[in-house]
Formats: sequence, structure tokens, C-alpha cells
Amino acid sequence: MQIGSQIPGSTRGIAGSAQAKTATGHDSFAAAAATTRHDRTPASGSKLLSEQEQAVLLPSRENVGRMAAHAQALLRQKLEQAGISASPAFELLESDPNTGYISVRGERPDVAAIEALINGDDKLSLAIHNVNALASHVPQLEAAAAYTQAWYAAQNDSERMAVFDYYRALMTSLRSDTHMQFGPQGMAFSLNGEAIALAA
Repeated sequence: MQIGSQIPGSTRGIAGSAQAKTATGHDSFAAAAATTRHDRTPASGSKLLSEQEQAVLLPSRENVGRMAAHAQALLRQKLEQAGISASPAFELLESDPNTGYISVRGERPDVAAIEALINGDDKLSLAIHNVNALASHVPQLEAAAAYTQAWYAAQNDSERMAVFDYYRALMTSLRSDTHMQFGPQGMAFSLNGEAIALAA
């Protein structure tokens, strides 16, 4: 069995405590993967999400795209109200996840003004923070789901042990590098170099 082929593509990662055991008594990541099956996605419609809708979003690429679209709408509105152009594009970096402070980088003279504008709006800065926070959980949740598939595809205890060892090592090496940019075309967001599609 090709264990590596079970991985689909690809912090504050999440992988809930696992309860399933191997024949030798080792913990698995099955319970963590199970959480992905109960992803409650708010009804489609406005790109702006209510606080309640944001609270129930579970880590998935689709939901990261929904949260990014929410942040995009807030940022675009804020810039338009302040009379600030979206061109040229600029980067948005969360310099301190504990405070949620957003740094702005770009080749334009009003970078400091944009940074002050964002951090002066709690809803906007929190929305940008939430995009990164939600995305940071995705790699581990995807790996946990792949682990569960590989576990049940294993034909015997030896294969299951190999699956367990493989994913245990994988979980310790996962990363969640995010990149956010805003420009005339709106927001672009990527996770570990892979673009995340924003909700239409």
C-alpha cells in the first residue's frame, strides 16, 4: 500500500484527542479527522459573515475562502470610505497573533495610513486575523482525514502500524505558511504556496 498517496495535496493547529487504537494499543488521529465531517457552513449569500457564522466555521479550504471573502469586503469598504486606492497592491501580515496587530507592506507612500486604518477597526483587523487563524488548522485536519482513510484501507495490523507511524511523523512536520495580499482585483490568499479560492 502506498501510504504517501493517501495525503490530499498539501499555528495553531488542531487535532483533537484520538480514541481509536491499533492492535498494540497506540493512539490514532481518527477522532481529529472525524471533526471534518461535521463542518457547518453558513448559507450562501452575502460575503459578510455574522459573528455567529464566523464562530461555527470549522477549518477547511472552503471556509478559509469564505472568511477571506468576508475580510476582503470589509477592507474594500474601509478603503473606499477613506478615499484610499487599492492600487498598487499591498501585503497584509499578522505581526503578532496574540494581539492581532496587522502590518502592511508595499511599494506605496500610504502604507502607514492603511495600517493605522486597519488596526483602528476591530472588526476588520479581527476578520484578517481569523482568516490566518482558520487557515492554520487546515493542514493538520487534512492530514488527519487522510490518516483515517489510510487506516481503514490497511489490510492487516502491520499495515495499520505503518500508517500510524507515517502520520505520527507527518503531524510533527506540518506547517501553515500564509500569504495575504490586497489590490485592485481584491484579496489573494494562499496557504503553503497554494491559492485559496475566495467565496464568490
